[in-house]
Amino acid sequence: MEDRNNYSYLEDITRKQFLRFAIPSTAGLLLFLIPFTIDGQVTLLLNLLINWTSNLLGTSLIPCIIVILSISAIVSVLGLIKPSFFKGYWQDLFVTSPFMVAVRISAVILGILIFLNLGPEVIWEENTGGSVLNNLLANLTPFFLWAGLLFPLLTEFGLMEFIGTLMSPILRPVFKIPGHAAVNCALAWMGSATFGVAFTSQQYEKGYYTGREAISIATGFTVTSIPMVVVFSKILGIPQMFTTVYASFIVVGFLTNFIMVRIPPLSRKPEHYLVPHSGSYENENSQAGILTRAVLAAVSRNETPPGKWKWFSGLKLTGNIWFTLEPLILVLGTIAMIIAEHTPAVDWLAYPFIFILSSLGIPEAVAAAPAMVIGFFDAFLPIIVGAGIGSEFTKFVILIVSLVQIIFMTGTGPLILKSKMPVNFLDLVMIFLLRTLIAIPVTVGLGYLIF
Repeated sequence: MEDRNNYSYLEDITRKQFLRFAIPSTAGLLLFLIPFTIDGQVTLLLNLLINWTSNLLGTSLIPCIIVILSISAIVSVLGLIKPSFFKGYWQDLFVTSPFMVAVRISAVILGILIFLNLGPEVIWEENTGGSVLNNLLANLTPFFLWAGLLFPLLTEFGLMEFIGTLMSPILRPVFKIPGHAAVNCALAWMGSATFGVAFTSQQYEKGYYTGREAISIATGFTVTSIPMVVVFSKILGIPQMFTTVYASFIVVGFLTNFIMVRIPPLSRKPEHYLVPHSGSYENENSQAGILTRAVLAAVSRNETPPGKWKWFSGLKLTGNIWFTLEPLILVLGTIAMIIAEHTPAVDWLAYPFIFILSSLGIPEAVAAAPAMVIGFFDAFLPIIVGAGIGSEFTKFVILIVSLVQIIFMTGTGPLILKSKMPVNFLDLVMIFLLRTLIAIPVTVGLGYLIF
């Protein structure tokens, strides 16, 4: 009976309507989410475009970033002097507070100092500002050029609605988030955590998530990408354990998220939409089968003819990243790396973790303790600490916990703070610490089973 009902639902869909959903959505999957083996290496088609752009620009890439930072600063000063000159989207980009204008001006100065190796070495050296500009921003800039141009393939033609309908019976009761959050997870796993956060922020602003849902996803599901986990495993000297590491990461991450969404601060975040709710496609009461409902939801997304606005939404994302986020990342990232590299702050914060790790029987607990807190500054720092440790058990714990922490101030942190999600810096600190405290005993327990 249900098959006949499903057919009756689908027979109203024309071939043109279905192809309008299927073709761009398939293209989005192929570009963003499906890995291919090319020249013996597993990669995404999007990464090929990014690498081609980086190679094309070559040594001109960093000067291009400084030009972007300069445009942001100069136009923001104009926005501060004459805000009425800007309307709509341009107002959102360039009319901001005096503090943020100061940040954007500081970013230009920092960019020039780092590029030319001028001023105090502590600013431009490889492990501080040099790392943020030459590694992080040098990767983000071409990434979001192409991601912005092609982003609508994922968001504007029904793929979100299709996946959301399929996944909502699982994600809603277990993690208290909509089914289409699976798209965010996949983007992070295959692409980057930063892109996953940007995607979450954009969907929150479109009314797909409540404030609580958006923060839960941004701080719990925008995880480190699979290629980066491979790199981390190699740096730690345990590449042969990648499969075990990733399986353990999924177990620890899911359990951590299951707990986190049920306790403060996440549980107390508002269940309100920033704009009228756009997620009505999650129709749990329909008598049609779930696959049928998923197709109907996807096709309904394209009931209005495609227009220029669909592609403009992706370009808006690129503008937001380039002109508002990159200055913030450079300034905050440089400050965070200086604190981590040149002050005893991390050692002070690590003292409680010496006791925790020692009580759990972790080898080399004193050496490993800083890795439990230093990840708040940058995702690579715990791996650098772990590389100097001899115990594979301890390396395993450091790697899993660092992956579960998710929040770091040279990437996801500033993007979350810059977004319109109802979250502040103290929230991020609390979420980071809670995720760490939950992940440590679970990871150690798995470690005892494995080792």
